[in-house]
Amino acid sequence: MGEQVYQLIQRMYRAAGFQGQQQFATKIGVTQGYVSNLLKPLNKGGREPSEEIANKIADVCARSEHERMQYRQMLNQARIVRFFPGGLPDPVIVELPRLGMDAQFLKMVDKDLQQLPLDQRRQVIRKARLSYRHLLKVLRGEALLDHWQVMRLAQGLRRNPMVYLLASRLISKELSELAATNPEFVDQMFRLSPRPVNDLLSKLSSLSDTTTLHADRLE
Repeated sequence: MGEQVYQLIQRMYRAAGFQGQQQFATKIGVTQGYVSNLLKPLNKGGREPSEEIANKIADVCARSEHERMQYRQMLNQARIVRFFPGGLPDPVIVELPRLGMDAQFLKMVDKDLQQLPLDQRRQVIRKARLSYRHLLKVLRGEALLDHWQVMRLAQGLRRNPMVYLLASRLISKELSELAATNPEFVDQMFRLSPRPVNDLLSKLSSLSDTTTLHADRLE
């Protein structure tokens, strides 16, 4: 049997790096007491979120559109499983994606780090404004990096930031192609403050998904 809803929420909440339950509660529009109950099992006074709240949790914890859809699927699948203690019918069972960042991206980062002497490795991590502990959790699949952390890490390792961003699945293939043809535009975009850039990336990702959907329907 897979993870229960409260366990998934715990992992998403911790991986997203919220400073506390109150910050998390504010983001999803509920009280701190409600969040406290979401993070506990049902037999210990916990409660499960509605579909609306589950989707909000996925939205605020995810760092990309791809990850947002994964998180939504994981939470809603776990909510359904509880009503089928004997197991779901085979056609409904799906393999849920792991939490954390793309496995190939993590292998790339780990390989690049291992090629450096220990002192240089520490310097790169420090310049990326990461703690060694957080990066270790990322490499274990227990935490996430945002666009800015991925870019700073790539720069510290003297790798193309767009290669790292694409490998991490934090940007779409379309944006990567835009970077290749219009590097000045993308460079200027990432000089903006994080919030407008994150909003823009989310909109670009959503537009890409919509375009793909329309293309599939036309075929």
